[in-house]
Amino acid sequence: MYPYLLIWSIKVYMTWIWITLSVIAFILLVYKYSKKYWLNFWRFFNWVPVFLLLPYIIWAYTYSLINFWIIIPTTLQQLLFIISPYGYQFNFIWLSIGFFLAIFLFVRKLPVIDIYKWIDVFFYSLSLSLVPLGFFLLLWDNFIWKSTDSFLWVSAFMEDSDLFKYTKVYPVWIFLSLIWIAAFISTFFAHYVISNYWLWFFGFGMLIFLYNFVFLFQQYNRYMVLWIWDLTFDVKNYWTLILIWVITYYYYYLKKR
Repeated sequence: MYPYLLIWSIKVYMTWIWITLSVIAFILLVYKYSKKYWLNFWRFFNWVPVFLLLPYIIWAYTYSLINFWIIIPTTLQQLLFIISPYGYQFNFIWLSIGFFLAIFLFVRKLPVIDIYKWIDVFFYSLSLSLVPLGFFLLLWDNFIWKSTDSFLWVSAFMEDSDLFKYTKVYPVWIFLSLIWIAAFISTFFAHYVISNYWLWFFGFGMLIFLYNFVFLFQQYNRYMVLWIWDLTFDVKNYWTLILIWVITYYYYYLKKR
């Protein structure tokens, strides 16, 4: 069950409404923080299509390649299948690759001090814009998490929801929202104390590391699985370590510049 609104005879799925609102919030927050840091917002605004399309295209193509072996679409049906979000099988790895690649392309020719400022702006804007997304996607079939008998749980409102079959599941999207809030507050406070433009290094690193906590409660097909005590790790966890290493390397590369 994917909740939707009927506008005349057209179904508008609520998932896209909240994703769109989060994107709008991200752009408005970038506007706010770019003004605060004396940066040219309109330079970013011209790059908005890259920030939106690059993560989506990388995810969509990779999903079709891995699951259906569509290397090059040869029919209109295959092309529509690749660009369609049907099933909402979004993947953290491919979306994060697209987002960080968009940031790199955006800042690569800027002075180092402007790079520091812009990535700070992107971190603050992203962490805040995703907070409401977590709450609004909480009970939808797009994101079903592990069942639980603990005191902390959520359930479906309607019996035709796939979530209804599990009775009680962990409210992992609330965990995500709280992680984004915690990362923002910690980084913002550190910036207030240190008064310098490099806190994105700390903020993104902490945010990505905390995602490992969320993956433990997520139901998805796991690859390259490693069991340590009662914990299960897979390719998503390994990717977070790679991302943290890349961010650390890029930070010290900028310091040399």
